[in-house]
Amino acid sequence: MALDAALRELAGAYGPGMRVAIKLGDAVMQALRPPGEPTRATAIYRICEQGLLNVAIHGHATECSIQGWFNSDSEFVLEINDNGVGLPPKPVEPGMGFSVISAWVESLDGGWSLEPATVGMTLTATKASRGLLNGGNWETTR
Repeated sequence: MALDAALRELAGAYGPGMRVAIKLGDAVMQALRPPGEPTRATAIYRICEQGLLNVAIHGHATECSIQGWFNSDSEFVLEINDNGVGLPPKPVEPGMGFSVISAWVESLDGGWSLEPATVGMTLTATKASRGLLNGGNWETTR
């Protein structure tokens, strides 16, 4: 199953309680089509899966968006935004959700952050790439 279809199915599981909008750029979908890319697609799916779970359980959000694109530096950016309650005033102890997200982001040789937004939270995961996406292939900067 293609990543966009899998994400739409996942979003549908949150039903009427939380509306999830998904927007993946054409370049992202092209980059995930070549043979050997299912691992990257799986990692992106798992990051979104855990992000949505955290948004629903901890953020009590009613709306969430998932966006993926390549920025002007050819860096892949995955952003999950919600309209939930945000972080509590006391420091947050990283739990299983943080560990799962970290493991999948590391499998992409990327980084991630969770920041308060005007409303809710924004989870941003990035994966550096070098140069243009030749033939849809990602080139790591190792």
